[in-house]
Amino acid sequence: MSSSTTTPAIKTAAVKGRRKLRFATFDDVIKDAEHIVSVPCRTLGNWTVAQNIDHLGKSIQAGFEGPVVKAPWFVRWLIAPVIKPRFLTKGMPAGFALPKEMAHFMPRSDPATELALTNLRVWSHRLQTELPPNGHPAFGNLSHAEWIQLHLRHAELHLSFIVPEQS
Repeated sequence: MSSSTTTPAIKTAAVKGRRKLRFATFDDVIKDAEHIVSVPCRTLGNWTVAQNIDHLGKSIQAGFEGPVVKAPWFVRWLIAPVIKPRFLTKGMPAGFALPKEMAHFMPRSDPATELALTNLRVWSHRLQTELPPNGHPAFGNLSHAEWIQLHLRHAELHLSFIVPEQS
């Protein structure tokens, strides 16, 4: 009889040693993503390097092509107005689990790193030149500048869990 073990999920809100990142442009995001795929890295969260990059690209894509989903009314009307300014300027906290209704934002289980990076390049370029037609699930309609800031802060969060090894 064989036994299989599953690695327990890391509580990402409590992870220590994350990188402190601040991206001013998507060129900064792409440069960092290209760097981390080219060197040995440690991941401090639950996702691989490729999964983090895949998730970032899929999140941008959803504003253009994803299903239009909405957070519950109390999130949109009571919580979102309070947290939106903080998320756009200071960043996003770790440890948020997406509800199953938003599974399309989740990364593939084993994405090809180069494909994930290519998708991030394509979708971030599109976001720089176009306003996504789909509203954000919690924040609703955003200005073009707000969409960009939101995705820059999102990239800071996810890429902070990837730490290049010192050589």
